[in-house]
Amino acid sequence: MNLHTAMLLVLAAFRMMKDEPMDNVLECRYEHQETKKSIGSDQFEYSEKWVLQDVSHFLGYWTGSREPEGVKEDEGWKCRLCCYKNICKKSPIVAPNKSCGQV
Repeated sequence: MNLHTAMLLVLAAFRMMKDEPMDNVLECRYEHQETKKSIGSDQFEYSEKWVLQDVSHFLGYWTGSREPEGVKEDEGWKCRLCCYKNICKKSPIVAPNKSCGQV
């Protein structure tokens, strides 16, 4: 099973619960990986179309049908966590030929 198939199953399960009162708000709960203690949660409006578009977009990269994209300027902090930051041509904070400690 791949991510796209899994998402289709999740969406089908949502549709099967149509007899249950549902609004279009989902909650994402965050847990500490080791302790399983709740860290927090976020609620967001659910849109089946948006979820399928996002999954399809990400699958495009993982299946090799599209090139990787750089992060947005205000999300450059993500590059500091990436193991490809020293060779990435799309990073807004690290030039491809700079060493790891330089920004």
